[in-house]
Amino acid sequence: MKKFIPFFLIVILILCFTGCENQEAGSNAAQTSIVKSESEIKEIAYDYLSDAEKDTVLNYESAEVKGYKCSEDHVIGGLNGQVNINDKDTYMVTFNTTDDALLGPITVYIDKNSYGVLGIDYRD
Repeated sequence: MKKFIPFFLIVILILCFTGCENQEAGSNAAQTSIVKSESEIKEIAYDYLSDAEKDTVLNYESAEVKGYKCSEDHVIGGLNGQVNINDKDTYMVTFNTTDDALLGPITVYIDKNSYGVLGIDYRD
């Protein structure tokens, strides 16, 4: 019986250290973010557009992608109403359209961290 006590202690210590290592690895994995390419960002923005908007886009592959962070109120149209993107790190994706002379281009804003679409600039 005395031989089993050290064995059980060693097993318990191994399980404790193994559990700690997995927990640390899990927390590091949660902090690692996936970086998307410019073409993937364009595709996310294009997929957000309605069919009517897509029909006016001249060439979505030639859209301009820029990092954008506004230091004042900037209200855009989101799926659930207006969204203020003040002080948010975003990608601004601008599509040239057949209606640029009348309404201007379509500009889509994507969150830099989650790659979720925040909304579209209002067109004149």
